[in-house]
Amino acid sequence: YQRRVRGPHISNASNEDLTEASVYRITIYLCSFTLSVSLAASLLLPTSILSREVVRHCPNSYFFKWINGKLIKDLWNGVFLCSNLSLFVLLPFSYFYLESEGFTGSRGIVARIKETFTVLVLLSLVTAGCSLLITRLIGTDTAPLTLTLVLGTVFSEKIVKSPWFMYSYMYSMASLLGV
Repeated sequence: YQRRVRGPHISNASNEDLTEASVYRITIYLCSFTLSVSLAASLLLPTSILSREVVRHCPNSYFFKWINGKLIKDLWNGVFLCSNLSLFVLLPFSYFYLESEGFTGSRGIVARIKETFTVLVLLSLVTAGCSLLITRLIGTDTAPLTLTLVLGTVFSEKIVKSPWFMYSYMYSMASLLGV
């Protein structure tokens, strides 16, 4: 980061230096959010256990009536959603944003964001294609993705009822490889 000096000694930073500083700042913000989501995910189980025990020991307490099963379930769903967002969107975006330089002939933050989104779309297509290929090579009857889901036409009798099933399958595989 660049230190800005006030007074007669004004820094003569170029526009590229300021762009690089803002790129690093945005990347640090995204990675900090991802770190806080991972800390929330690791503290969620002990918090759930503790809140359950508090409610169990003090069932008639006015101060603990707001702790219920729906609140804990919503907390789990929110952390799960944020961890998916962090794993599949924010971390790849921050890495590719940090490494991008913009398309040929264009400079600046907007050009870097366009290049980053292009690379993310291409990466998601390659990931979906590889998972489809692996699923088709395994060839089990319980495979979560069929050709009918991808092309939208009926080539086989097996139809997956929810398109989000593939997303959870990919998340499970990414989590397994990450551990």
